Amino acid sequence: MRVVELEAEASTGEASLQSLAEERDRLSAALTEAKVSLAKWQQQSDALDATLERLARQSDAERQRIGRLEETAAASERRVAELDAASESATTERTELLEKRTAATETMHQTRERFEGLRARIDELSTSMKTLRGDLDERRTKVAEVELGLQEINLERQHLLADVRDRFDLLLPEILIDYHDRPLAGRPERERQKELKRILSRMGEVNLTAIDEFEEVSSRFEYLTHQRDDLELAINQLQEAIDKINRTTKELFKTTFDAVNERFTQLFPRLFGGGSAHLKMTDPADLLGTGVEIEARPPGKQPRTLALLSGGEQALTAVSLVFAIFLIKPSPFCILDEVDAPLDDANVGRFISLVRELAQTTQFIFITHNKVSMEGADRLYGVTMEQRGVSKLVSVNLRKAVELAYN
Repeated sequence: MRVVELEAEASTGEASLQSLAEERDRLSAALTEAKVSLAKWQQQSDALDATLERLARQSDAERQRIGRLEETAAASERRVAELDAASESATTERTELLEKRTAATETMHQTRERFEGLRARIDELSTSMKTLRGDLDERRTKVAEVELGLQEINLERQHLLADVRDRFDLLLPEILIDYHDRPLAGRPERERQKELKRILSRMGEVNLTAIDEFEEVSSRFEYLTHQRDDLELAINQLQEAIDKINRTTKELFKTTFDAVNERFTQLFPRLFGGGSAHLKMTDPADLLGTGVEIEARPPGKQPRTLALLSGGEQALTAVSLVFAIFLIKPSPFCILDEVDAPLDDANVGRFISLVRELAQTTQFIFITHNKVSMEGADRLYGVTMEQRGVSKLVSVNLRKAVELAYN
């Protein structure tokens, strides 16, 4: 029975709770609507306040504008009064100016009449001046023509005097003084005149500039002669220098050739382990133009030219010749690129032995992949690639490595 009562009370309680929840929801909705309405009225109140404030500002601005307009109206009235006074003054001044203009117009008419009269007078004077100027130009032209004629006559007179003086060595004014006192020319004189004319015609025209031309040509001849002498002297000196250079070159070439040939004949059997070789001139009579041939006889072979030897023999022969030159005139550096490539181990050993001797005066740098050559070097330089695409230079001091190994 107690359970039933409790269940009934629980049912009643749940119904009450549901009713209270519904009332709560209704009140919550009402509260939300009230808040929305309050916010709306608050927004409208703020808008009205802003409108009132804006209207108040506009009212103040309009009052200020009315004040400025009143001030402007007062100023305009004062300006109208000033303009009325100025208009009356201007009217008076206009009347005075009109009277002055009338007087000035009458004066201008009088001045224009005088100006027209003066202009007519000036035109008359200009016409007269043009006429007189034309007459003056004509007379100047005639005077210029007369002066030109006088100059031509004077030039012709001077030319005639100079011609008579040059042709006959006579002064025309002197012989004209007593010309009329001389007797008439007879037959002998006329014959003599003809003979002299023939002689003069054979002689031709007298070149008055011959002396100047002769002096100019003589000066030019002396200059060219001096230049020729200088050139001949320079050619002789140059030929002497060339002859001296040729003599010295021949002597040096012959001396060097003999010394290199001697060293070459010594080094060849040492590098080959036997055999013989020597150098030969292709044209001993012409030391300046001769070529040089190499005749080599490796051990167990007939004497041959360099072209008939194998690759290794040619390389070793070339090394013998280069080292022979080094022994005559040592060089501070020598770079050899794969010289030992065609050589066998025995030849490489002899080659390295000779390099060590020459290394006392010459520093040798040679590129090689031969193990025997590497063993004979003092220092090795190589390139390795520990990481793909990254090269690294590696150096090894073999001399120090050997000392460390024995110590």
